[in-house]
Amino acid sequence: GSRMLAEKVTGKISKQELNREIFGSRVLAEKVADKLDLVKYFPEIKDENSLVSAVRGSIKIKPEGGIVKLQVEAKSPELTLILSDGYLKAFEEYTRKKNIQTARRTRIFIEERLADVRVSLHQAEERLRNIGESKATYFTSDIQREIIIEGLRRDKDNYAALYSQLLQ
Repeated sequence: GSRMLAEKVTGKISKQELNREIFGSRVLAEKVADKLDLVKYFPEIKDENSLVSAVRGSIKIKPEGGIVKLQVEAKSPELTLILSDGYLKAFEEYTRKKNIQTARRTRIFIEERLADVRVSLHQAEERLRNIGESKATYFTSDIQREIIIEGLRRDKDNYAALYSQLLQ
C-alpha cells in the first residue's frame, strides 16, 4: 500500500522486498498473461481481468533469507512450467527496462550537472584571473587580498575536481 510506496520512494525498502512487490504486482501478471497463450489452459475464463487474476492466483511469493522464492501452483505440470518461465522472463524484462530508465535518468542528471559545474568553473577561473590582474586598492591589506585569492583558488580547484569526477 502507501507504506510500501513511501519506503520505495525513500529507499528504505530492501531489494528482496522490492522484488517481492514486483513479482506480486498486477503489472507483472498482465505481462505474463499478455505474452503467453493461456486461453487453452483456462478455457472457462472469458475476459482479460479474470485471466490476470488467475495468473496472479497461481503464484505464491515467499522470502527466504536474502532471496525471493516464487512458488507456482497450476492445473498441470506443463502450465506450472509455462507460468514459472513466463514470470521469470517478465521479471527480467521489467527489471532490465527499469535499469535502463534509471541509467538514462542518471546520465541526464550528470550531463546537466556537468554543464552547471563547467559554468561555475569558468566563473571561478574568471574571478581569480580578474582579482589577480586587478590593480585596484579596494583591499585593506595584502593579507585580505591573499585570503580572497586563496578562497577563489579553492573554489576553482573544487569545481575542477567535481568536473573531473562527473566526466568519469
